Amino acid sequence: MSEENLRVFISYRRDLSQFIARSIFLDLRTHGYDVFMDVHSIDSGTFDTVIANQIAARPHFVLVLVRGSLDRCAEPDDWLRKEIEMAIGLQRNIVPVLGDNYTFKAAESLLTGTLAELARYNALHLIHDYFDEGMERLRSRFLKQPARGKVMKPPTKEMDKALEIINATVRLSDTQEKINQHIEQGNRAYRDGKYDEAVAHFNEAIYAHPTRSTLYCSRGWAHFQRQQWMAALEDFSKAVQLDSNSAPAIHALALTYEQLGEYAQAAAYYERALQLDPSQSAAYVSLGSMLHYQARYEEAIEQYARALAAQPSDGQAYLRRGESYFCAGRYVLALVDFKRARQHGADGARATAGMAVTNYALKEVGEAVRLWAALLAQDGSYRDAEWAGRQLRWMPPLVAAARKLIAKI
Repeated sequence: MSEENLRVFISYRRDLSQFIARSIFLDLRTHGYDVFMDVHSIDSGTFDTVIANQIAARPHFVLVLVRGSLDRCAEPDDWLRKEIEMAIGLQRNIVPVLGDNYTFKAAESLLTGTLAELARYNALHLIHDYFDEGMERLRSRFLKQPARGKVMKPPTKEMDKALEIINATVRLSDTQEKINQHIEQGNRAYRDGKYDEAVAHFNEAIYAHPTRSTLYCSRGWAHFQRQQWMAALEDFSKAVQLDSNSAPAIHALALTYEQLGEYAQAAAYYERALQLDPSQSAAYVSLGSMLHYQARYEEAIEQYARALAAQPSDGQAYLRRGESYFCAGRYVLALVDFKRARQHGADGARATAGMAVTNYALKEVGEAVRLWAALLAQDGSYRDAEWAGRQLRWMPPLVAAARKLIAKI
């Protein structure tokens, strides 16, 4: 590849995607690319001649996009819009790099004028856990494409200024590389079950980047695994404060409230998570459970039905709906769901216990006794209805039925 074809300009929204952009900058420089990325903001209403000439001097234009990147492009003096429009006008090899599951569909109303052409470019979806694989694709596939427009030479008098900008980016990127090492070491420690060590690494990363939502989420999970619920709650809350549309952080916050027994709060956050991502059947089950534990059985049944509409083989949804049906006095439907739960691999003891008390409620005493006896053969503690209730996380109507059934054995 010629020296000219190794020149890359990185365009990004500084307050939203600087971390991704710097990671791309470091990777490309490591692999021999001549990369220009400005780390200083350009005042509204101006378009620095150095920036314009660097776009003209580089065949490749890598555009980093995350949620919110294009929001201010409606302003005619927005610097990101100016960079994109110039790259399109010069017929550069434009490579949109999409992070945070970003899609152009979410920004259709913003792609006006020249920006409407953005959606036709082949985009690279960059996933954090597969960053190295994504960068290999960027280098071996996307940056192999030539620019259609003529590549200019920047004025000699601007070389010192351009080099100053590149060196400033290198210095900041070296610092970022050290922070990335803390993040990677924290993730590795978390995977290895070394949660104290993970917290220590995430502390260092947060100290350097106190407004990065995902770091609080990562540290929150380490606290969660240590069962330090209040510390986890504080971190997940901060993550949501920094990024109100982060479905993973909102879901984590719901899980933490659930562990604290704050079922109404947990339900509210599960609902919020589902508004952002309604495809998650497990979240419907979780929301149903929170409603169930508030004795809102009919509402819980509705949520389990939504989970099963999305995933018909969800054994947990059948199991939980069976318990809500039972507590609502709908025993025939409860029995059907408990049987389906067992067929689909849900908690065997919990499904068997549910079938037992439901048969008892339906006056099928012999079958009820047989099923409960099977539980007793596995664990004699099932002779205590209160113990069984705690073990199975049952609501009072189920525990009361178990108490009556045990009295018959």
